[in-house]
Amino acid sequence: MCTGEALIGAPNWAEVVGILGRAGLPARELRTALDGLQLEVAPLDQALALEAGLMEARTRPLGLSLGDRCCLALAERERAMVLTTDRAWLKWKGKAKVVCLR
Repeated sequence: MCTGEALIGAPNWAEVVGILGRAGLPARELRTALDGLQLEVAPLDQALALEAGLMEARTRPLGLSLGDRCCLALAERERAMVLTTDRAWLKWKGKAKVVCLR
């Protein structure tokens, strides 16, 4: 369960690290920058992985990835709002409230 104000799932955390790394941010700076965000990182446990997998058929028409499904499954479990910049997520008809930031 989320104990702070901001939560990110481990698969999505890994995606952020990968994107910043590809952009050329050195590992030390990357760690410092991400630590400064003070995000709680939720592990991908068996139950969450199952829920994300079960969403595959419903999210395929929206073009959502495994990472996207993991995020939605975590948000539904935690009853949390999802923040995204991908407008396709607004078509999601699940329990999680999705807010597009652009």
